[in-house]
Amino acid sequence: MEEAIADMVLAELGIENLEPASESVLRGIPELDGVEARSLVQSCLPHLSKVPESAGIDSKSSFDVSVSPVACLWGGMGAVYELHVKFPGQQSFSIMAKIVDFYKGGDTPGDERRRASYVCEAAFYTQGHAERLLANGCTVPIPLHVELCENRWLRICMTRLSGRRTIMNLEATLGVVSWLSRSHATFWGVRADEAVQSGLQAQGCFWHLDCQAQEHAKMPWDGWQGRLRLAARGIDRRLKSDKMQTICHGDAKLDNILFAEKQQDGKTDIPSLCDFQYCGKAPPTKDLAYMLT
Repeated sequence: MEEAIADMVLAELGIENLEPASESVLRGIPELDGVEARSLVQSCLPHLSKVPESAGIDSKSSFDVSVSPVACLWGGMGAVYELHVKFPGQQSFSIMAKIVDFYKGGDTPGDERRRASYVCEAAFYTQGHAERLLANGCTVPIPLHVELCENRWLRICMTRLSGRRTIMNLEATLGVVSWLSRSHATFWGVRADEAVQSGLQAQGCFWHLDCQAQEHAKMPWDGWQGRLRLAARGIDRRLKSDKMQTICHGDAKLDNILFAEKQQDGKTDIPSLCDFQYCGKAPPTKDLAYMLT
């Protein structure tokens, strides 16, 4: 009943991108070559010990793999695929593959930011940040294989998150706030600077003034928007100089959150977060403000 009500509310709100991609969208996703799919799985096999679902699998055995397209990437720079892997006599499991083509897209500042965001996500998975969050109780995809060819392409293979999408009710909100608080504590203070040096965004979150100069220039001069336009640079400087700095997720919205089974108290949903393209240094309030809007 609760899920049915949630679906009705989402439909009323016009939130359609929480549903599986339509057939027309899926038809627009390039087919992943079977040889490349097998090669990606082969590269993941040495790291299967990280995945509980793969316990008992002999990674040296032969396997079958089938591919399902999932979504187009932001800016048209590639796609996400689900690789269904089956070993003889074993239950099948899935690997999510994000395939990025840096040649796609244009040469605008926005396109360059998108390319940089994918490189940031590669650093998140290769520099141990996913493992740090997992160790502190924040569920994120487990990295299995990352391959980056600078200025050309990127391959990120990771475990598939389980759960459902829902509306951000009180229980869901409390779960995400708990996730964010654990994440922020993991990278508090000087650890945020160390994470930036490893490749995360020097300024976390997409919605900051340096990233939205064109939108700022188009704001009207009158009314509350005009007052906000005049105050924007001061607010931006205040946020950058705030003493309370950490690593923010940067894009904590419903599209990037799944909710699994409830905790033992039966009250709070357990969230899992993905998409770490704008993961970087910022005050923790930026994550909270964006999540609550």
